[in-house]
Amino acid sequence: MSPDGRQIAYSVPEGDTFSIRIGEPGAGVGAARVLCKGCGYAREFSADGRFLLYLPEETTKLDSKRKYTVRLLEVASGKDRPWLEHPSDSVEPWGVFGEDRGWVTIRVVPPGSRNSGITHIVPWREQPVPPSEWIPVNLPPDNSPYSHSPGNSNFLYFFQGPKFMATRFDPQARRFGEPFEVKFVPGSPVAIQPEDSWAVRGPGLVFARKENHSSVWLMKLPE
Repeated sequence: MSPDGRQIAYSVPEGDTFSIRIGEPGAGVGAARVLCKGCGYAREFSADGRFLLYLPEETTKLDSKRKYTVRLLEVASGKDRPWLEHPSDSVEPWGVFGEDRGWVTIRVVPPGSRNSGITHIVPWREQPVPPSEWIPVNLPPDNSPYSHSPGNSNFLYFFQGPKFMATRFDPQARRFGEPFEVKFVPGSPVAIQPEDSWAVRGPGLVFARKENHSSVWLMKLPE
């Protein structure tokens, strides 16, 4: 979904590859415009909505050892250009970051690795950004891959064991502060757990979990 909510981009399998289409939310597939054929998998819009961040190496056949790079696809013209590439590791974008929406959260993972990789933030610009400008975030190795904050905050949230934590980014110093525990209002009827599906939205936290309910019935037996 584009930042203004007016466009939605999605990938369509075509043989072993994906094509990328874009259209208005709620419109039929026939109304969508083909941005590129057999080009890769769409992941994120840029903060200004002018570009799509996509993975050109992605195919319909899963391969844990595949090395990913990130390219930019211009929404207006369909032209693409290189953006992020690591000499040895795989790179995947996760979302727009920062109060000024001037950064992008990425994960850098060695191909074939089972760990969640290292989170970085990358300054947004249309030209390629070399790894020397990627800023690593000191997160615990078991943090959730969905721990990035939304694109309206300089805070990044994550779990460290059972504790819900946050760290604040200083764009002037280009570094993160020391992590601290997020305290909730005492007596809250429900508390978030590491295994919950969650996201930061506006001033609050939205999360979902599976709950099992059971009941006991008493039935009189026939005499």
